[in-house]
Amino acid sequence: MYLTNDASLKKYHQLYLQISRNPIKDRCPQTKRT
Repeated sequence: MYLTNDASLKKYHQLYLQISRNPIKDRCPQTKRT
C-alpha cells in the first residue's frame, strides 16, 4: 500500500491510532456479553 498524499497518510494514521487506542474487548461484543 503506497500512500503519496500527505492527507491520506494523516487519515490512515488517525484511523490506526483510533484502532490501537481501543482495547480488543471493546471491539469484541462476545466478551462484553458476560
